[in-house]
Amino acid sequence: MIFAVMFTVTSHAQRKFPPNSYNRLGIQGGITYGNLHSDDFSFIDRYGYTAGLSTRATAGKNIFFIYGVNFHEFRTALETLHPGLLEPEEIDFKATGVQINFFVGHKLIGEHLSFEMGPLIQINSKLSPEEGKENFLLQEYDLIASDLDEISRMYFSLAAEISGGLPGVKLWLQYQYGLSNLFNKYNYDELREKDPAVPSLKANMRMVTAGLVVYF
Repeated sequence: MIFAVMFTVTSHAQRKFPPNSYNRLGIQGGITYGNLHSDDFSFIDRYGYTAGLSTRATAGKNIFFIYGVNFHEFRTALETLHPGLLEPEEIDFKATGVQINFFVGHKLIGEHLSFEMGPLIQINSKLSPEEGKENFLLQEYDLIASDLDEISRMYFSLAAEISGGLPGVKLWLQYQYGLSNLFNKYNYDELREKDPAVPSLKANMRMVTAGLVVYF
């Protein structure tokens, strides 16, 4: 359904702008690197990936829009305690999801270098710990790794990026920072039954992404 909407919007945009305007649908992919920024847990940076569709549409001499939809896999890690052994061990956490973005861009050097920024809406899965390590103990509170899985399913971020290359092929470097609290859907009454010291947890997703987009 999302791809159908993208096709319809792109077709409309191509009719609106003249044939020599820069208005193309592209396929992109990239690598993500980041973690969750939180005062409650010491999350560790990890690599992930992103891939999807993107459209770049002319809006004026030096202004354009970028709108797209991307599938992504976000990873982070925590140092936990192995149950029984109580020895420190880093374990990975993973969430997959879909991001929908709408950026406004400014051309710095024609079609070869530009700056873009705008909002992203993200639909997330659970934040799942490594398989077989769901019962590892968190160091900060009397909780286990699987207690952190119920993150917000819808999330809002702001992104800024720079892109450069040829009209049909571009490299991009982007920074994303979450505007909403990823932990705002937790059942804190349930968590405080395990550890009364658990506060109202807060975490913001932050990522650096780099990738390549090819336009048709």
